[in-house]
Amino acid sequence: MTLSEKVPCPLVHIAELLKSASEHQRWKAYPEAERLWLEALEFGREQLGPDHPAVGTALADLGQGLVEQGRPLEGREYLIQALTNLEKNLGNSDPQVLWIFSHLHELFR
Repeated sequence: MTLSEKVPCPLVHIAELLKSASEHQRWKAYPEAERLWLEALEFGREQLGPDHPAVGTALADLGQGLVEQGRPLEGREYLIQALTNLEKNLGNSDPQVLWIFSHLHELFR
């Protein structure tokens, strides 16, 4: 049985992975947080396609997590991908899109 057959809803699984990654980030367990963000990203791309908003959210969480870990150049690349994805899906006035844009603005200063 594959992972996708065990998971009733891909969105729920992605949300659980992102929540767990956020908790590990808060505990400063950075390698595990990064592993979970990447797992959510890969799973989302496989199950929902690369242009799904959940993939954009995973990209944003990974990017922000890397920035918070002192890896701004790596984080910036993921945030740019997230901005492209989410702006296309949600529009340029969505709060999440605006949040990413403001963080990118700070990183490019």
